[in-house]
Amino acid sequence: MRNYLFQFITALSLLLFSSCSSDNFPKEETAEAPTANFSFIGNNTTAPATITFENKSENATDYLWDFGDTASSTEKNPTHTYTSAGNYTIKLITSGPGGTSITTKDIIIKAAPVPTSVKITKVTVTEMPFVDYEGNKWESGNVQFYIVDDETYKDQTSSEIFKNITKTQLPLSWTLQTPKVISDLSKKYEFTIVKIEGFGGNEIGGRLYATMSDYTTGANAYPETINLEYNNSSLPNQKVKFTVFLSWQ
Repeated sequence: MRNYLFQFITALSLLLFSSCSSDNFPKEETAEAPTANFSFIGNNTTAPATITFENKSENATDYLWDFGDTASSTEKNPTHTYTSAGNYTIKLITSGPGGTSITTKDIIIKAAPVPTSVKITKVTVTEMPFVDYEGNKWESGNVQFYIVDDETYKDQTSSEIFKNITKTQLPLSWTLQTPKVISDLSKKYEFTIVKIEGFGGNEIGGRLYATMSDYTTGANAYPETINLEYNNSSLPNQKVKFTVFLSWQ
């Protein structure tokens, strides 16, 4: 009797164990591993170059970008500006529940071509005297701009005559319909404004000078504007200021 009871209990236990096998429990799902991928437009672009990156990674929640020039980002689709020419390796590290993934791509940023000439497109006088060297004041008059090659005076450009100019009309601008092209950047040019009287003109304030090669180096090389000023302490009433607008080629 005891043997039959033991066999019955054993058989029942096997039946219950079989019915509760692992096949009847929900399986634990494994997270898919991320795949790092991205694209960009702008290879062989001239510095400074702003590049927008499109993230095409899958199964990732976090992103770490290394742009190859010591800069980085954790944005999904970052934008980055390369200020200097060079070959850079971009690395994208993605991570998610399924692990991490890394991919790299190279980008070439070219150096900007060095300008060999410059155009003067506009000249603005921001300050000028309304008194002559002898201290005689004048309320209004006809004035004219000049740009002159300081060496030979043969290369000369002049504006139209601005009539009945008063101090309240400053700043006074001359936009050149045909820009003044300077191809020899080492040549010195004179910038003046004169008061037209009869058939001639009298210089207003002091003459201003600029050599364009002086503006091709340094932190602010090839600027869009330059400021010229005549401010002689012995002639305090003859102060003149010009802003010259440039387009480098």
